Amino acid sequence: MKALRVAAALVALVSLALLSLLYSAEEAGDPPREPRPPVARTEEPRTTAARPPPEEPVAPEPEGALVPIAHITSPREDVSMEELSRTRDLAVPRELREAASGLLGPSDLEGMESVGAVLDRVSRDPAALGLVPWEEVGPRVKALSVDGQALLRPDAAAGEGYPLRPAGATVPDAGELRRVVVGGDIVLDRGQSYAVIQQGRGLGFPSTAATRPSPGARPRRAPTRSSASSTSSPPSAGARAARCGST
Repeated sequence: MKALRVAAALVALVSLALLSLLYSAEEAGDPPREPRPPVARTEEPRTTAARPPPEEPVAPEPEGALVPIAHITSPREDVSMEELSRTRDLAVPRELREAASGLLGPSDLEGMESVGAVLDRVSRDPAALGLVPWEEVGPRVKALSVDGQALLRPDAAAGEGYPLRPAGATVPDAGELRRVVVGGDIVLDRGQSYAVIQQGRGLGFPSTAATRPSPGARPRRAPTRSSASSTSSPPSAGARAARCGST
């Protein structure tokens, strides 16, 4: 029993000794550390994608000089600037209305949505007139000269002095223009196909039909002697007297 008490006392002493050592170590502690200087952060420069240079605006192509157009069946060949300025509802593309007004002065222009609309209008109305660039003139309409100056003829003087040419407008190259002549024939006899093909008279029939008798014509007989005497005129008085003297 005494031994147990002694052992417990030894354990208590050792525990106290260890606790005192730990307490002294905590009070002493580590020596204070000097503060570290702040580290400067170096940031890498940000690289931005190179922007392409802005595109330069493309200048619009110059328009061609204006040409008056009429219906394809119109008999007129020329029109004056004064008449154009006085024409009611003169059909002009909307984008060329300002240029046309600057050339004609105060006028009654009908601005249409496109060049094609002007061509359609003039090709359908025999009384209509219009203005379009020279390169837009087609076979549906008829181009007119202006005050005697034609822009689309091979003998045109390269557009010099042409009254419907705005500033900077193009004109056709006179060396590239060609005059086209179209010939035809008016067939008054619509029975040629029947006679040539169905009746088998051959391709030469139209050119020789004038010298041939028609199929229904009857041949004329030459007059005989008896018919000639029956149809002769009666003898004159002198002839009768000559007959009487001979008898």
